[in-house]
Amino acid sequence: MVKDPRTDEIAKEAARLVGDSVSMNIAAAISKAAQILNYEDAPKPGWGRVRKHLQAQTMQFQGKEEYQQSIINLWECAESMMTSLTLAFNDAEIYLVGRAAEGQIDGGLQAYIRIYTSHSITTLTQVLVELGCEEIEYKTFDTLHGRLNAMHIVESPWEFVLIRCPLDLHANRKRNLFTGKEIKIVSLVQLRKMIENSR
Repeated sequence: MVKDPRTDEIAKEAARLVGDSVSMNIAAAISKAAQILNYEDAPKPGWGRVRKHLQAQTMQFQGKEEYQQSIINLWECAESMMTSLTLAFNDAEIYLVGRAAEGQIDGGLQAYIRIYTSHSITTLTQVLVELGCEEIEYKTFDTLHGRLNAMHIVESPWEFVLIRCPLDLHANRKRNLFTGKEIKIVSLVQLRKMIENSR
């Protein structure tokens, strides 16, 4: 089957749109890109292809060394947050998950942290406020395991989504909460090793 070259052009344009915007998500960018290019009848690219172009564009804009440093800075911010939560809640299992755990950053990235704990979202919020997190927004996600509470936190220039998971979901920690597919997860100990090895 011959691939339609317009699909990749849409992916590149969508990546540019996400990179230039602080709020546009990939789905909206794909639709907008197809409209801009007048390729609305062309096969649409997957999110993965758009993200690859976005990563390449980000690396080209920043330079490889600056891009790698940005990854380290994100990991260090996540490590600080995860350390504080671990000290506050001795029953908690905390993981950095998804693309941030893989060391991939690009425009519009929200880094995801999962907190497996018996403590309520309100209690978690109190600790984060004490840590100095000011911009905290509550979110709710409908997942394969039911509705889960989360917090959206801005630690400029990074954005984190902390999802509170009941302890009985820990067995499924290596799975995407929405698709069930295997996902990259990194514990606090592993994250510290990644930071150390990257220096």
